[in-house]
Amino acid sequence: MIIDAGLLIILGKINKLSLLRKISKKITITPEVKREIMIKGNPGFHALEKSLEWIKIKKPKENRDYGLGDGENSSINLARETESVLVMDDIAGVKISRSLDLKVARTCALIIHAFRKKIIKKKEVLKIIDSMVEAGYYMSSSHYADVIKELHK
Repeated sequence: MIIDAGLLIILGKINKLSLLRKISKKITITPEVKREIMIKGNPGFHALEKSLEWIKIKKPKENRDYGLGDGENSSINLARETESVLVMDDIAGVKISRSLDLKVARTCALIIHAFRKKIIKKKEVLKIIDSMVEAGYYMSSSHYADVIKELHK
């Protein structure tokens, strides 16, 4: 699983990076994503620093420019090379990834996946999502409603 910076930053802020490790034993980021997340003084910095003990860092062989940030470009390129699931919230990045037929998931989909796999309970899903929103994660009201519907399926 290739992870872009957004998910790591928000889970670091709410102290829930351990959830990633429960979802997948193979979490990979690019050096560009590492640079984006490792900014001293940012909320969640110490949790992110500690997570690098179990997150693999891998540079893509090719780095095509899709007109996105360095982290998004490198994550898409690595996902193409490894045929791994890419977790990304950047709307433009998600659209480009889908146009390249990559398997892409957004943060909330990953949290719902954890619920379906019985890694977390329904109550915890809501707590995590509410904490993410309080920490600055943008989520439209319709997207929030979709998450609630998914929990009741």
